[in-house]
Amino acid sequence: MYNYLTSKLVNVLITGTLLLGVLATNSLVAFVWLSPSNRTPVSILLSIIAFHDTLTIIFGASNVIASYIGGSLLSVKACYVVMTTSTLAFVFHSQSILSTTYLAIQRCVICAFPFLGPRVFGLKTTTICVIVSFVSMMALKMPDLLFYDIGGIIHTFDDNTTALNCKVNYILNDETVLELPEIYMYIRFFALHLVPGCIVSFCMVVCLITVNRKTMATSQSSDQQRIRTRTTLMLVLIMFVFILGELPTTISVFHRAFFPGQPIWLTTSTGNWFCNITLVTSYTVNIWVYIAMSKGFRQSLSMMLCSPSRTVTSNNSNTA
Repeated sequence: MYNYLTSKLVNVLITGTLLLGVLATNSLVAFVWLSPSNRTPVSILLSIIAFHDTLTIIFGASNVIASYIGGSLLSVKACYVVMTTSTLAFVFHSQSILSTTYLAIQRCVICAFPFLGPRVFGLKTTTICVIVSFVSMMALKMPDLLFYDIGGIIHTFDDNTTALNCKVNYILNDETVLELPEIYMYIRFFALHLVPGCIVSFCMVVCLITVNRKTMATSQSSDQQRIRTRTTLMLVLIMFVFILGELPTTISVFHRAFFPGQPIWLTTSTGNWFCNITLVTSYTVNIWVYIAMSKGFRQSLSMMLCSPSRTVTSNNSNTA
């Protein structure tokens, strides 16, 4: 009989499959982009995004597995893992959003100011932005980690199966804390969905317009110009995949922030599962964009997979 615990098990299996897919693809992405022949500020940032995406699915899968084990075995101890992994999955998902937004701004400035942009958005600037965004996200989720006890509520379903849902008792248990979830949803929508989405969309348009103008202005472009153009188009596709992957979650967060008493399908448990699956699926698409758009990535990936003992000799400029 298909019951609550069976649906949880199916969720575990699907999440585990996606986890393996993300681990495989993002590991290849990181190794290729960080190889000496491809290492540039842009490739390092793409590797950081892959790293954040990987940690997101690792902690997300751990959350799903712990939730299933705790629910089926009625174990309250698993709730501590559920709480911690949920917080860390959010932090690294937010890191991925902010890193992608930074990537969009970086490419937009480089397209508009090709001489100034690379100097402004170097490795030092990227490192500072990654650290600041991580500290900010940890500060935003810190209230979720300030709990003194976690209990459980046992639910009995129509088919006589039982499952345990976690109940958290926070340290800051006053009227202010009761308002935190509502404030948190507003902050999350504007800071992690609306503003990044608008910035990335704007940067996509600017990059495409710039590429089109340069293509029309120069009848015979140099090899370096073609490489920069393909790199820009590749990053625009990465931004587009990001927008599509985040869209269901953005709609869900918007509705929970502004219409909390009027649930829609995306705010249900099934809808939330769909949002997560869409998001994680987008993580596995990036590698195909790199393969399709970057000659340097294809060459390095081919040499790594077919001839691991050989040294990659591609030129550093062959990012795309």
